[in-house]
Order: sequence, then structure tokens, then C-alpha cells
Amino acid sequence: MRYEISDILAGAALIQMAFFSVFLLRKKTENPVPNRILAAFLFSNVLVLVNLLVFRFLPATPRIHHLYYFGFSLSLLWGPILYIYTRSITRARFRFRRKEFMHGLPLLVCLAVLAVRYGQIFLRPGPGADLPEAWMWSEHEAIVGAIQLLILIYTLAAFRNLFLYRREIRNSMSSVERHNLSWLGVVLSGLLAHWAFDMLFYVHTYLTRRPSMLLMDISFAVLLVFAQILVYKSMRQSEILFGIESKPKYQDSTLGDNQKKQYLKQLETVMSEHKPYLDPMLTLPALASKARIPPRHLSQVLNEELHQNFFDYINTRRIEESKRLLREKAGRESTVMEILLEVGFNSKSSFNSAFKRYTGMTPTTFIRSA
Repeated sequence: MRYEISDILAGAALIQMAFFSVFLLRKKTENPVPNRILAAFLFSNVLVLVNLLVFRFLPATPRIHHLYYFGFSLSLLWGPILYIYTRSITRARFRFRRKEFMHGLPLLVCLAVLAVRYGQIFLRPGPGADLPEAWMWSEHEAIVGAIQLLILIYTLAAFRNLFLYRREIRNSMSSVERHNLSWLGVVLSGLLAHWAFDMLFYVHTYLTRRPSMLLMDISFAVLLVFAQILVYKSMRQSEILFGIESKPKYQDSTLGDNQKKQYLKQLETVMSEHKPYLDPMLTLPALASKARIPPRHLSQVLNEELHQNFFDYINTRRIEESKRLLREKAGRESTVMEILLEVGFNSKSSFNSAFKRYTGMTPTTFIRSA
């Protein structure tokens, strides 16, 4: 049997994922849970690819090839595991609990059905042990449909979890570039791309009853690229300092109106006299400590009294300070880059974006109009 391009691509993805899963399991971190979950995701991919390549080169014996679906059904874990991984790095104090195993129920149901139906066939001697072709197609379509549906549902759920995390960190961080998990968005997009090409391949196979080698090659090429992105991006990720809390905001708060007004005065005094917003790494707990306000109460005051999250509150102050400096230093050698660093921004792109958002114009336009 000759080798196809898809075999080479599948083998390359298999080797890369296998080595990286071992690396994740051996890597020592303060919280090893996310790495272990990611390793489980990669290893489930490895097992599916091994299963594919083994049965690809086995002799064409129908009875043996029925066993292919047991290994192929492990793909039912891809969506759930990646979703749980997303939760593990975006949720505060995430721990793997028994309820997480509920996401494996589709796999257990599939394996149970396969065991019963194939067991009845294997117990029959002779030619009757071979499944009818129509039955094989129906079984294949059911498993493929379940896999693709789960991958889509769980990937979209992971995107939603990431969106909620990004929204929440704006309540605690004044600079979110290092903590917004942009790499995870890239990884999830890569998985969706692989899912799309897989769907094209299976739809074409379903309609024609003949697999398209071109679509198969593209699907495995996307898988290989996805594996490389996952390895590269996750190895470069910064440490996650905190995750979002699942408890509803201020549900049990006893903070009264008079106390809110007092906290606002304390906050304004600190902001005017000490200008803590100039610190690019300022966090809500740090500001709360300076203003002598409990962090949860500070967050509540910002949201309910000023109708701003922490990120917007701090960056509004930074932009006002940058406007003052741009007016004072207009015509001097001081550059926009120097000013943005002085007021607490980490990059020109984030400064330009914030400046335009809060003033309606770019820093260059503001300088010309000053």
C-alpha cells in the first residue's frame, strides 16, 4: 500500500503532539492541572491518529476494521477536554472535580453501543460476522455527526468562557495585554478551522460515498498547523494571576449609599495626590490598599457609582494625564512614545486605541489641534 500525503501529515502531527504531551506532564508548575488537561487533549488526538494509521495499513479484513470505530470514538473527547482546559486557566481556584467527568458521557455511551452491537457480530462464526455495508455507513455517520456536533458546541462554549474572562479582568487590571489570553483565541480558532475542513470532507464523503483525498490532505495539514500553533502559543503564555469568579457580583453586599460616597472621596483623594494610575502594573487590589477600601467594595463603587470597570476608570485618568502632557510638551523633543510610557501604557498600539476611544481622535490629531 502506497503512502498518501495525509499519512505523512498525520504522522507529523502525531509525533509533535506526543512529544509535547510528555513535556507538559513533566513540566513543574505551581498549578499543574491546566497542563495535565492540555496533555490529555493532545494524547487523545495522538490515540485517534495512531488508530487511523494502524487501520490504514492493516490488511483489508472487514471483521478487524470494525474495531476502528472504538479508537475513532475517542474524538468525542476533543471538544469537552479543550473546554475544560479553557475553564482551568480562566477560573479562579479551578480544581478537577467529579462533575467534570460528566463531559465524558457521550464517549461512554458510544463505546457501550459499539461493544453491544459489534459483540453480537463477532460471536457469529463465518461470513455472517461481517457487517452489512449500509449498517457500517449508518454507524460511521452517527459517530462522525456526534463528534462534529460536540466539537462545535464545546468550542463555542470555550469562546464564551474566554469572552467572560476578558470582560472580567477589566474589573481588576489596568493593563490587560499580558493577561487577555489572545493565544487561546488563536488556538480555538485553529480548532474551528480544522472542524470546518473535517465537515467538508465528511459531507463530501456522505454525498458521494467516496472520500476526497484532497480534502483529507487539507484537513490533516490544518491539524498539523493547529498542533504547531498550540505548542508555540501555550509555551509562550504568561502565568495566569487570577481567573474569573463564578459568584454573582455584589449579591450579598451590605455597602450603603453613605459609605459609597465616603469611598469615592477617599478614592479621588488618592488619585489626585498620588496618581497611582501612572503605574502600568496597577491592579484593583493595589489601588484598594492605597485608598484603604476593601477590593470588592472598590469594584462595586466603580461599577455602580461611576458606571465604569476598573480598566476604563484607570485608563480614563491616564488619557487625561496624557492630554495635559501633550499640551505642555507640544513642540518639544518629547515624543508620544515617551508620554505614553510616562502615563502608564505599555505599548503604542494600546495607547492609540485608548486615546481614540476616550477622545474620538488620534494623539497626532490632538497635537495638531492643541
